[in-house]
Amino acid sequence: MNIVNKIILLILSLPKTIYINFKYLKFKDAIKLPILVSYNVKLAKTRGTILIKSKIKFGMIQIGFGGHIFFEEKQCYLYIDDNAKLCFESGIKIASGSRINIMGTLIFKRNFRNSANLKIDCRKKIIFGENVLVGWNCTVLDTDGHDILDKSSNKINFDNDVYIGNNVWVGANVTILKGVKLNDGMIIAY
Repeated sequence: MNIVNKIILLILSLPKTIYINFKYLKFKDAIKLPILVSYNVKLAKTRGTILIKSKIKFGMIQIGFGGHIFFEEKQCYLYIDDNAKLCFESGIKIASGSRINIMGTLIFKRNFRNSANLKIDCRKKIIFGENVLVGWNCTVLDTDGHDILDKSSNKINFDNDVYIGNNVWVGANVTILKGVKLNDGMIIAY
């Protein structure tokens, strides 16, 4: 992408970028625009809390930019529920086509990247460690997305944390389900 196209993309993205930064961050941090939000990101619900746990600088978190040429899905989706927490460190790039639904706590540590079309449904807690790379069409769930009841109508399937360690590479088309813990240095094949 040439420099003129990049400038046009940033200008188109200013309204959502300004909205997210000034809604969630203190003025002294928001004015630096650390979170860049592409114009193609659908902000379905923006409540909850966003925290940045590193030194604030321009564009350190990018949502909805880049991706992969094989995928036409450009729109991103971001849903942050009332009690949800979204925590970032620096060097975060969430590519186009990604859909993120947060009702629990979602943590991205330093240097997270995904290729395209990442799906995250966080009801309890999902943690991505440092230097995590996720391929295209991956899904991460800490929930079944529905209830399973026993004969007495008691829920028997509960949400369970997901932890992805440091220096992990998740290949394309991988689904990570509730309760999974990926240790540091793991490679999950396609």
